[in-house]
Amino acid sequence: MTAITKPIPRKTASLYRGRPLVVTEHPRHLEVRELRRRDVVSVDYITLYEFGMKLRWRRNHAEQQAQKRRGPK
Repeated sequence: MTAITKPIPRKTASLYRGRPLVVTEHPRHLEVRELRRRDVVSVDYITLYEFGMKLRWRRNHAEQQAQKRRGPK
């Protein structure tokens, strides 16, 4: 796998308020902005990973709780 050594911008297929999002990969963080806008949101990779793990845990936990409410089959 190739390490990131310089910023790599990519236009995504995701739209926010009708505009494509641009993601720029940096060696230590990720930047997201709307196309043709200057406002940038910056997130380091550790925070992004932890957030993804929390979302997955919440989804699994909600599914388990729903199964408990339905009762055994």
